[in-house]
Amino acid sequence: MNLRVIYFAFLAAITSLLVACGGGGNSPATPVTTPNGDGVSTSVSASNPNAATSTFATVDTVNSAIASQRFIAIRDDAAWTTFWNEHKAGVPLSTKPTIDFNSQMVVGVILGTRTGCYSVTIRSVYNVNPTFINWHENVPTSGATCPQSGPSPAHLIAVPKNATVQFNQVFD
Repeated sequence: MNLRVIYFAFLAAITSLLVACGGGGNSPATPVTTPNGDGVSTSVSASNPNAATSTFATVDTVNSAIASQRFIAIRDDAAWTTFWNEHKAGVPLSTKPTIDFNSQMVVGVILGTRTGCYSVTIRSVYNVNPTFINWHENVPTSGATCPQSGPSPAHLIAVPKNATVQFNQVFD
């Protein structure tokens, strides 16, 4: 095969890959999404380290009493109270953080029950429409000794209120 044909095929493949991953521009990659109800969707995508991030405040990173994986977007105090009571079930004297729902909402990732060595981190937020929440599941290293029955890792943050939230799992 002609070396020139191979070169152009390679160049076309790299260009397609860059376009699919966001191309290094100033906005997050547009991922394929799965609607999850209430203006929340989830996807798996490559993160774009060149996109500008928004600031956010961590509300809670302690393990959750919720056993199943969830991606949450809470926009009012009544929903926040209901969620907090489920999230902290069985934890005595757990004080619900105060959130100004006029300007903020609480978003978060709950992994569901894992062995004791897992955790979750919300790494970045892009406050555009939709609000992009990039999160990472921290997996134990090969050979790590972990408790077999474990917690349900969670990371909850407060961000500026927006109608739509997009959760993107990112990998190292």
